[in-house]
Amino acid sequence: MIASWFERGEGVAKNEEQAARWYLRAAEMGNFLASLRLSEAYSNAELGLPKDETLAKKFESDNERHAKNIIDCLSVR
Repeated sequence: MIASWFERGEGVAKNEEQAARWYLRAAEMGNFLASLRLSEAYSNAELGLPKDETLAKKFESDNERHAKNIIDCLSVR
């Protein structure tokens, strides 16, 4: 995931602002790992984001919904 490259500085200059932007874009497209990372980031004031429990819970809820959608898709026969 591009966001993790920016977060860790893998192959690109480390840039938490860019990482947060890419995580947000991925979360908006339904990526449950991005939603999970944003939930953690808002809970712990990481990636240059402020501590915000409301947004942390929103992304946690999104994460659960995205993960459920994946499980539902895999369960279809």
